[in-house]
Amino acid sequence: MDALRGEMLWYDDAPSNVAEDILRKVHRPTILPAPISDSRDLRRFECHLKGNGVGKYFSVAEIVRPNRPDVAAASGWEDLTPPAFCWGLSTLLICLADRMREAAGSPVTLRNYWRPQSYNSMVSSSGIDSDHPNAAGIDLDFKSIQARQAALSWLCDFINATENSARVSVGLGAQTLHVGVLSPLGSRYWTYDSWSGAVPETLVRMAEMPFLRVYA
Repeated sequence: MDALRGEMLWYDDAPSNVAEDILRKVHRPTILPAPISDSRDLRRFECHLKGNGVGKYFSVAEIVRPNRPDVAAASGWEDLTPPAFCWGLSTLLICLADRMREAAGSPVTLRNYWRPQSYNSMVSSSGIDSDHPNAAGIDLDFKSIQARQAALSWLCDFINATENSARVSVGLGAQTLHVGVLSPLGSRYWTYDSWSGAVPETLVRMAEMPFLRVYA
C-alpha cells in the first residue's frame, strides 16, 4: 500500500464512493462497490467492470494497456490495472466512455486511463495531482471531428443533467477528448493544439463553478 500511496494522491475509497453514488442515479440502482484494497488483480478488475454493466465497447486489455509500453516497462509497469480502491472511479469513467461511443456512432479508441506517477512523469508534464495518476481520467480518440462533436454534445448534456455532480474535467482536441471525474484539481477544461472553434458554454460555466471537494 505504501508504494501505491507514493504514486497517487488518494489511497482510500472516498472518491469511488462518490462515483458509485452517481452511477446509481445515472446507470443502475445497484452497483458493486469498489474493494477497499490496493490489489491490482486484472481478472478481478475485469469482473468488477462487467458486473457493473460497463465496458460494452472497451476491453479490459485496452483499458490497462500503456500507450507507451516501452516507457511503462522502463518505469516498472507492464500493465496499468488501477488499485482496487479506485474501481468506482473506473466504473463511472468506462460508463461515460460507453455512452460517448454510442453517441459518436463509430469506433472509439481508449488511449490512456491510469498512469502511475513514475510512468506519468516520463510521458507528460502533468503532476501527481492531475487526473491520470489518480485514476480519474481517460483519453478517447475518435474517427472524425463529427464523431468527437457528437460525443462532446452528449457529455455536455450529462454535465447539465447531473448539475456537474461528477466534477468533470475535459481536454478538447479535434478528434480527441480527455474526460475526467472527481479530479484533485477540480472541474475545468483545456484545449490541445488541434482544437479550433468555440468552447461549449456548458464547459465554460462548469469551469466557473466554485471548487467543491466532495470527498473527505
